[in-house]
Amino acid sequence: MNDNSMSNHINEAVSGAVAPSFEGVSPQFTHRQLVATRRSTMLWKAKRYGRWFMLKALKPDCAADVAHQQLLIKEFNTLMAIQHPGVVNCYGMETVDGAGMCIVMEYVEGESLKQWLAAEHSLQESERIVGQLLDAVAAIHQAGIVHRDLKPENVMIAHLGGQVKIIDFGLADADDYALFKQPAGTQGYASEEQSQGGVPDVRNDIYSLGVIMEQMPGIARRYGGVVKRCQLDIDHRYESVEQLRAAMRTAAKRRKLWRMVAVAIPVVAAMAIAVMALLPKPAVAPPAVVVAPSAPDTSQTVTAAPPAEAIPSTPAVAIPSTPAEAIPSTPAVAPVSDRARAVEQAKIAGERLLRSKFPSPRMSHWLDTLSSREYETPEDWEMFQDGHRIVNKYLDDNKGRFSSTELTDIYSHLGIVNGQIIQELYDKHNKKFGN
Repeated sequence: MNDNSMSNHINEAVSGAVAPSFEGVSPQFTHRQLVATRRSTMLWKAKRYGRWFMLKALKPDCAADVAHQQLLIKEFNTLMAIQHPGVVNCYGMETVDGAGMCIVMEYVEGESLKQWLAAEHSLQESERIVGQLLDAVAAIHQAGIVHRDLKPENVMIAHLGGQVKIIDFGLADADDYALFKQPAGTQGYASEEQSQGGVPDVRNDIYSLGVIMEQMPGIARRYGGVVKRCQLDIDHRYESVEQLRAAMRTAAKRRKLWRMVAVAIPVVAAMAIAVMALLPKPAVAPPAVVVAPSAPDTSQTVTAAPPAEAIPSTPAVAIPSTPAEAIPSTPAVAPVSDRARAVEQAKIAGERLLRSKFPSPRMSHWLDTLSSREYETPEDWEMFQDGHRIVNKYLDDNKGRFSSTELTDIYSHLGIVNGQIIQELYDKHNKKFGN
C-alpha cells in the first residue's frame, strides 16, 4: 500500500467509514461453517479480520418471532454482564448476511468437558479443572446470574493453556428477566426444584456442579462428602460456591492431617520397640544343680589304680558334712513369671485407661463436623497428642513398680494401642464421609 492509499484509509476510519478490506483481511464474516443446531438457534463458525468467531443466531422459522428475539437479546445482555477468563467472551450483537441477528462471541479452540472425560486423567488434572470451573461459576453468581444448564457439554477446555470456558447462557436467568422464568436444565444435571420451575437460585447450579464433580476422575473418592452435599435437597446444599470451595479445602487438609497421623503411628511404635531392644536385659542365673555325694559301692571289686601321672589333677570340692536333710533347698526361678504377670496386668490396666479417656469428646466433635473451619492449627494437632500424654502419665505413675526394660515394654504396647484407636477413628471418618 502506498502513502496516498494509507492516508485515505486512515481518513476513512477517522470519519467513521469502514474500509472494505485491509491488506486482504475482510471486516465481513467469511468462511462461515455451521457448527450445531439447537431447538431454536444455530451456531456458526466464521472468520473476520483473520480470526475465528462464534455466531449464535435464531433458526429461520424462529427469526421473526418476537419472544425468541427477546430471548436472544436476553442471552446477549447476560453474557455482556460477565467478564471472567472462565466464561466465553461476548463482543457484540449485529446482523450478519445470511444468518440474521447474531450474538458475536469468542471461538474456543478446544474440546468439551464431555470429550475430556472420555480419556484418562489424573486427580491433579481433575482438581485443576474443578478449581477453574468453581471460579467461573462464582463470577457468574456474583453478577446476579444463575446459569441453569451446567453440564459437561457446556464447559469447554481450551487447547492452549487448558483454560475452562463456560458457554451457552441460553437458559441463564436473573431477577431482571422475570417474564422469561420457566422450567429449565438438562435431565440428570438439573435439580428437582429447577425442573419444576422454581425461582432461579444459585443452589440450582451447585447441584449441577455436584453431578459434574462426581464424574471427574478421583474427585468423588477424595471429596465424597462434599459431592454428596451438593446433591442434597436445596435447604441442605451449600449456599454459595465459596462455601463449597471452603469445604473442599477442609477435606483436603483433613486428609493431609490423617496422612500425618498414619505415618506417625508406625514410627512411634518402631521407636518404642527399638528402644526396648537396646536396653540391657536383666541377667537370669541358671538354676543351681546340687549333686549329692553317693556312698561307695562295696559290692564291686576295687581294681588297682592307674599310674598317678595318668590322672589329671582336679580341684578339691568341699562337700558339707551336714546331713542331707539339713541342706536348705535352692529357691526356684519363679519370680520371673510373677514379673511377667505384673507387666501384662499393667498393660491391660493402661489400655483400659487409654480407651476410657481417648479420644476426648472435643476430638470426636472435631471429627464429626463438616464446617468450613480450617483444620490444621496447632490446637487441632494437640488433640492427637492426648493419647501419648495419657500413656506417659500412666508410665510415670508406675515408675517405681517396674524396671526400665519393663516400662519400655508397657510403653510399646500402649503406643500401638493408641495408634489402633486413631486408625479406628480414621476408618469411621472415611465410612461416614465416603472418602
